Amino acid sequence: MKNILTYLTLILLVVLQSTVLSRIEILHITPNVILVFVVCYSMYDEPSKTVIFAVVSGLVVDILQAHHIGLTALIMMFIGLALSVISSDYIRSNIITIIIATVVSTFVFEGLYGFLLYVMFSKMTAEYMFNVIFIETLYNIFASVLLMWWAKFLAEDEIRSF
Repeated sequence: MKNILTYLTLILLVVLQSTVLSRIEILHITPNVILVFVVCYSMYDEPSKTVIFAVVSGLVVDILQAHHIGLTALIMMFIGLALSVISSDYIRSNIITIIIATVVSTFVFEGLYGFLLYVMFSKMTAEYMFNVIFIETLYNIFASVLLMWWAKFLAEDEIRSF
């Protein structure tokens, strides 16, 4: 049941990111709530489930953007796996560490993505990368505070009854 809810959340976030959040932009930069959800989910679930979810999430983003299929999936897979392996009970329960993980993951994701685009296609400039990383990090911090509670619920072993 929780796996179904996790992937339904992914679908909802994809729709949200491609419709409503695409209208909220500063310097043509929108929040990346799918990356934020992968980060939050990775902090609470086991590595095997996290890797599968991160790859599926990255492929969905790649298909939506319609270029460079697999690049986002590969970067999200490594971020999800790393966060899932290094997280512990203390880290999972602390909102500050979720925010730090979101900031670091945004820097890593956008830095690697921009670097690979520059190396492969020479399409990226340092000024644009700085703007993207800085503004998207601010967006993602806010989104992580909202999404961490839902990710924690989805990664719990048992469903709580009321």
